[in-house]
Amino acid sequence: MSKLKVPNYIGITDFTDRSQVDDMLVALDIIDVNRPVYQLGVGVMMSYKTLHGLASRFDGVFPPKESVAEIFTTHPLAYNVLHYADYQGIDILDSLIQVVNFSGPNLRAIQLDMIWPNSDDIREFKKLYPHINVIIQINSHALNLVDCDPLKLVTKLQDYGDDTIDGVLLDMSMGRGLPMSWLKLLPYLAAINNSCPDIQLIVAGGLGPQSLHLVEPLIKCFVPKIGIDAQGKLRPSGSYLEPINWEMAKEYLILAVKMFQSNIFKYEI
Repeated sequence: MSKLKVPNYIGITDFTDRSQVDDMLVALDIIDVNRPVYQLGVGVMMSYKTLHGLASRFDGVFPPKESVAEIFTTHPLAYNVLHYADYQGIDILDSLIQVVNFSGPNLRAIQLDMIWPNSDDIREFKKLYPHINVIIQINSHALNLVDCDPLKLVTKLQDYGDDTIDGVLLDMSMGRGLPMSWLKLLPYLAAINNSCPDIQLIVAGGLGPQSLHLVEPLIKCFVPKIGIDAQGKLRPSGSYLEPINWEMAKEYLILAVKMFQSNIFKYEI
């Protein structure tokens, strides 16, 4: 099996300070102390507007860009991911360079919450920062542009060139807490896995402590080469405009670790 550049991780998106990260890592240590299975995906949001000081409805949700570096820790089980949202694709390369500068030395990956960003910009970014993983979000808009065809999706990913895209997040919810359909995601994941074996698979969409059953069929299919991320359903209201409920996040993390442990150990046997 090829070694993956992106580690297997259980992600939580919308951390806003270091204490939240520390608390989740303590929970991870307790449940996974003897045999770590997955890292904690420490997801922090930033958008084109918040990066460039423009008014945004997320001003009360995303952390100030100046504080992002303080959130990311050196803990060996923390996989620090900056989610950069820009669905207009404005000044991509220059903006990503600024994102790296604000994110500090512990940044491990940038997730491109964009719709097929310019491939030249992403290749140039990867040349400048080969040590930073690039994860691309594939949402419903991106799929529509490839006619919802798994083979066309793979071709589009390959257009970015070898060693540019390290991970693919399939997410039809885009942080809104909409429940995923594993059957709809399955052909896309299978196509990526077969044609691009070095790309890590990640899925999201309505995941939380009460809905991990939605993703378990995909875990069974692709373990150990699949990760998950949660955002909207870590709030009682399900609204990403409200802060995360960290008790819900902790419950999600613990249940997710147990789910992965069960399936990975079966895989190893």
